[in-house]
This record gives sequence, C-alpha cells and structure tokens, in this order.
Amino acid sequence: MANYQSQEAIDNDDGSAYYHSFSNFIVGGQSGQKNDYDGHDNVQNNNVYAYVEKCGRICAQLPGHNDVFRNNTCVLKGKGAEIAYLDFACDSPKEALPRLGDNRIFSQDGQVMLCGLSLEDYQAQTGRDIGTSVSFIPSDDYLINLGRQVLNLAVEM
Repeated sequence: MANYQSQEAIDNDDGSAYYHSFSNFIVGGQSGQKNDYDGHDNVQNNNVYAYVEKCGRICAQLPGHNDVFRNNTCVLKGKGAEIAYLDFACDSPKEALPRLGDNRIFSQDGQVMLCGLSLEDYQAQTGRDIGTSVSFIPSDDYLINLGRQVLNLAVEM
C-alpha cells in the first residue's frame, strides 16, 4: 500500500531489464508502474493498481526491447477523459512501442485517453491495445475481491 503518496509502486529504471511483475495488488500512489532511464523488456501483467493517478509510465524503447503491459486492472483517481492511463513515447516507431492489451481501466467518468486520443479512437486508428476496456469505477468490494483473486486468497461472496 502506498503511503505518503508514493511516486511509483513498481519502479523499473536505471537500466532495469527482464523483470516480470505479476499478481500484485497495489493501492495508491502516483503511478502503478514506471520504467525509465533505459529500462527495457519489463513485463507487467495480472496486477491490480487501485486508486492511482496513472497506470504506468514507460520510457522510450528500442525496437525488439519493448515493455509489456497486459491483463492488468487499473483504477484511476481522476477523470480519464483528461488523462492518459499510460504514458509512453507515442511518436516512437511501431516496433519500439510497448505491447499493450487486455487491460481493464476504470475512471470517474468511464473514459480514458491514450496518445491524445480516446481509448476507442486509439484502438481504431492504430490497431493496438486491443482488448483493453474502460468503464466507471467499481465498488470497493469488487476491488477487494479482485485483490483476493490476484493474491490467490479466498474470494468473499
């Protein structure tokens, strides 16, 4: 749990590479995940990032050394129509973009941006981040049960 408004919950930077961060339940913080300062080939999947400002931040990637952000659940604190759920170098060559898809994003207004476009427009125009959806913030009970599932704990009904 992020206390004192931590910057990033998972911080892969300073050349960090080949980390596989999965099945974490993270609450609070500015960003769920960060990769900066030449980090590369890091995989984030099956994580729950609850009440963060951004799901993640990924530095520019070299072709063939892409980060992966797939099958995560992210609950944004703000209105998604005003913020990108994930920051990365949108103008990078296609071969150097992070691999994204099958994420569940929640925001106060049921919207989210990516590279200056709504998620739906980004998917339609680029053919990327397929399977990612956005909707309104669910109940705390729903999120707690997601956390239980990710951590392999018994789910309460």
